[in-house]
Amino acid sequence: MDIRPDHLEIVQDILREHLAPDVKVWVFGSRASWATKRSSDLDLALESADKIDRKVRGALEDAFEDSDLPHTVDIVDMNRVSDKFRRIVEMRRTRLTWSSDVKV
Repeated sequence: MDIRPDHLEIVQDILREHLAPDVKVWVFGSRASWATKRSSDLDLALESADKIDRKVRGALEDAFEDSDLPHTVDIVDMNRVSDKFRRIVEMRRTRLTWSSDVKV
């Protein structure tokens, strides 16, 4: 995935603060396919047994917005997307390891 190590550390810290350890996080879009431009955002897909609570998602969005990341972060809950969009994400995605409890 195309993200600087210091930026990845910020992302991982924010995810650890707001998500349960069993949530899978995937990078998709240009950063997963190494087609990044200077203005490219970071697309994250969250996958869990249940829908991500809207308050949790809002807290994540606020944390990313307030962070030192130089790009925006878009968050998608895979339990709230269409089957068509799910297939698009699944075609080009990379697992983002963010929790010591993650079992790949």
